[in-house]
Amino acid sequence: MIILQSSKITLSLMGLNIITYLLVALESGDFMQPSAHSLVKWGANFAPLTLGHFEIWRLFTSIFLHGSLMHLVINMYSLYSVGTAVEILCGRKKYLTVYILCGLAASATSLGYNTVRARPGISIGASGAIFAIYSFFLVLMWLRKDLIQAAARRQMLQSGAVFIGFNLIFGLASSGIDNAAHIGGLASGFLAGLLLAPTIRRPGS
Repeated sequence: MIILQSSKITLSLMGLNIITYLLVALESGDFMQPSAHSLVKWGANFAPLTLGHFEIWRLFTSIFLHGSLMHLVINMYSLYSVGTAVEILCGRKKYLTVYILCGLAASATSLGYNTVRARPGISIGASGAIFAIYSFFLVLMWLRKDLIQAAARRQMLQSGAVFIGFNLIFGLASSGIDNAAHIGGLASGFLAGLLLAPTIRRPGS
């Protein structure tokens, strides 16, 4: 109950992602894998529209869209796993700020990559923002050893590093995965961690 009460932003973000997926799937008529047409209509990051029609808002809306039920489930599990800890440690405002701004940075990185390679594809998913939260959390554990007990900190550092490493390698080895967004989220989360780590108060202080 304490975790639920202290993780309202994480749960709200999860709820927003789930509701959006259900609405897109309902319109598409495919619950397991909504159509690309529906995803673009609902705000996927697609260079010809994001840049060509100056629909910059797609950088934001795309981080709440998912291409399949499995895509949604994996991202929401990952978000819950790290988001609850970061929200409790940092507070709701800082956590939400990092999530949104780094999610936008991830979308912008994906957009830039797709534009340079001149092969625009649809970019969607919360994974860029989630990568940022993991990166932010690892920097926090590295710089602020006073926040969490040593044993728990080591375990969190190891699990976070494994998550990031596995997903980056899997993304490089698989087609259809937006590794540019992952890298953009990773880099922006790292920067956010460096900037905000000194401002985080110890729980209970």
